Amino acid sequence: MTTTKTASPESSRPIQDLRIPERWRLERPLGRGGQGEVWLATDQKLKQKVAIKILPADIDASQMARIRREVGIGRKLEHPHILRIHELVESTNTLAIIMQWMPGGSLAHAAATGPLPIERVIEIAEQILEGLAHLHGQRILHRDVKPSNILVDQDGSVRLGDLGLIRPLESNEEVTRTNVAVGTVAFMSPEQIRAEAPSPAADLYSLGATLYNLITGKKPFPADSDLLVFEAHLNRKVENPRKLRPECPRWFARFIVRLMEKKAADRWPDAAAALAAFRTRRGLFSPRIIRKTALWIAAGVLVGLLGWILADSRTQPLLDARTIGNDVVVFDERGDEMWRKSYENEPVETLVADVVGDAKAEIIVGLERLDDNETLLSSIEVLTGAGSTIANFGVAFPGCEWTGRDIKPGAELSRFLNLDIEGHTKHGLQWIAIHPTWSPSVLCSWGPRSNPHQQILLSNSGHLRDAAAADLNGDGRPELITWGKNNALGYQTVVAVIDTEPGTPSPSPDQLRQWRDFRDQGPANQSVLAYTPLGRMNADLHFESTAEGFKLSSKTRTFEFDRDGMPAGLSLPISSKFFWDDLGETLLQLGTGGDNLQQLLVAFRLRHAKILSNDPFSLATLFLTARSLALIGEAGMAAEVFENARARHGDSPDFLIRQGELLALAGDTDQARKVLYEALANPYIRGPSTLEAFTHLLFLDCLSGDNEAFQNSIDLVWSAHAGRLTEEMKNAALAARAFFRGAWIDPSLDSGGNLKTMKWVAVLRAWADLERSGDLAPTERFLAAFKGNSELTILGRLYESRVLLEQGRVQRALSVADEAYNDLRQSSRESLDALAWRSLAAGMVGRCLKELGREDEA
Repeated sequence: MTTTKTASPESSRPIQDLRIPERWRLERPLGRGGQGEVWLATDQKLKQKVAIKILPADIDASQMARIRREVGIGRKLEHPHILRIHELVESTNTLAIIMQWMPGGSLAHAAATGPLPIERVIEIAEQILEGLAHLHGQRILHRDVKPSNILVDQDGSVRLGDLGLIRPLESNEEVTRTNVAVGTVAFMSPEQIRAEAPSPAADLYSLGATLYNLITGKKPFPADSDLLVFEAHLNRKVENPRKLRPECPRWFARFIVRLMEKKAADRWPDAAAALAAFRTRRGLFSPRIIRKTALWIAAGVLVGLLGWILADSRTQPLLDARTIGNDVVVFDERGDEMWRKSYENEPVETLVADVVGDAKAEIIVGLERLDDNETLLSSIEVLTGAGSTIANFGVAFPGCEWTGRDIKPGAELSRFLNLDIEGHTKHGLQWIAIHPTWSPSVLCSWGPRSNPHQQILLSNSGHLRDAAAADLNGDGRPELITWGKNNALGYQTVVAVIDTEPGTPSPSPDQLRQWRDFRDQGPANQSVLAYTPLGRMNADLHFESTAEGFKLSSKTRTFEFDRDGMPAGLSLPISSKFFWDDLGETLLQLGTGGDNLQQLLVAFRLRHAKILSNDPFSLATLFLTARSLALIGEAGMAAEVFENARARHGDSPDFLIRQGELLALAGDTDQARKVLYEALANPYIRGPSTLEAFTHLLFLDCLSGDNEAFQNSIDLVWSAHAGRLTEEMKNAALAARAFFRGAWIDPSLDSGGNLKTMKWVAVLRAWADLERSGDLAPTERFLAAFKGNSELTILGRLYESRVLLEQGRVQRALSVADEAYNDLRQSSRESLDALAWRSLAAGMVGRCLKELGREDEA
């Protein structure tokens, strides 16, 4: 036996009373608790450090039997996140348990200094859930999950330790001999406090309390006495962790709150079920919240009825605002005019609603105007019921990564909304703005109390149609649900669920770099909670809140969604948000993948085989993958990806149009033209798609110089789709062909109408005029207009290069043209029109080099 003659101030017994076999040499005390003292020791036989738990000397026969049984159970447990128990040592005056030593100590030390990093707590949660799932799978309970029983290894991984209270579920032994609850007060489940037979759900409650402590730095129910803590565990609802730690992800906060539900039946049945919900980020809402929401919906009908009955008792007069010419005219409830206000242009949208929160109606007016460069600018004015201005601001419109163009501002107001996004019926002002030429749109909000400046909630690569609000997670603050189109995902109808708290302009997930940047800034920036494509269908949908979540309906179809914003019945293994995260990371890696492009894509498909069996997600992945491949110069591979998916998705004209463009970018001109002709012959093609297919054919024929093919395209399009395309569009196409042929005197290059699309033809006509006449007088006016129009910026710079060349400033002309050529490098890999402009830039660079006498370089 090993003995020592020194004393430990931390030990309740003199060390000479501790008799441990000589195999283990005691080194120093690690700590003590209600069940004994823990020492660091060296196993001299195995030459490794161990922890020895020395139990009290006054253990009776029944306790001894229980300890032997529990150690026997513990020795059989082998799991990377459960502390290993080596053996039980019984000697004359000492009973000790030999255990694995964890050099990192317990999480209690880390938690004492404040909250842990969020990513670390999430990592810990998953590892302890795995350990508990192993225990519960063996029908074993831990019964004392808390920070001091979670131990940290040298590599940072954690193990669930101190198995002194583990108990088989089948055990008929009393909870305690004295009828007092077993566990640690701050982390006890209600059923443990009531001294009821615990279940695996009790361990989950204690884990929830532990995670709450780690994420907030505070215990769930701090109080001055154990009795008050007991009362809180039994009766008080735990506060949402986000109130103390706003950057905590909403899903994780929901997870913790459900772990700490008062009723065991409202938690998960065991750790395996909780782990599945944790990993998929689905099913995080308590059945209690679902029951409560069902009651709210029923009560809402009654509230609406009462509101209708009491409407006549309002002190605030009912107002109505109408647009008459350029005036907004406000009428009282009797229909008498109260006042009017005149504007320079006719208002495009009006709304009468309480958006300030003063229980009075305001008048909101939406205005649009064209600036000197024919760029559409929108603004909003908020007026009191008496007509004085509360706020007046321009509508923000960020750029959209998918278009590959700088297209802001160009905002066209689509609609006003008056939704409750703060809770407690604090309705504010929201609006949808779209770009009149390209696909992007934004959903924004404004409210003078909570958000005195306009807030962009979602920047979407397609036109949004509408939005609604519903409290999906039961925290009293509604989420926004919006729906519309996403062009980048295959022109599908999409549904997004948005958290309005972060206050950041989150992009749709097809905008890969912006999506990643917002995600990497931290959980507090992740406004988009779910983003789900529904397929190619009409986006005019009707919203309805349900007890399970919400549903969206068209005339022919209904889509039901759960509280995570996922389609009910789809049974996807993960939330859509984490699917987009992984897809974005995979596609952004393609640029550095070398010869491993196929390997990266195959690995992604294997990881997400279940979700990719859903056609809308598959089509979205296809479009984004093809675009990413094109951007790294693999247009041929991108076209091949489309060809392989043709049997599944090829009935869509938009699919064929994109495939045709990719084939053209890959240099397969004949096949590209064939596929684009096929798209134009598709009976389901619509106006915008017709124009897109025609534009692709136009630039394909201009780049190839095939005049016969160009004339065939013109004849085909105008014979089959004359009603969808205007004569001005036809003249624009003729002007492009003449320009690329250098036919400066062609009549189509003389003038044309004011086109909402194909605005580039204005630059070509100005350029042709300079080529014909050499007159520099009008060029200053043209340059100012092109520079001020974000859609024409790049072509305007090429026109500037041509003007500089005419002025004899050849070196400067070369610099401008070369800069434009390089700026078009990326977009010309995925877009035919950008490829056309890059060829024009190359021509200007060559022309300047010749003027400088650098014939070889030209």
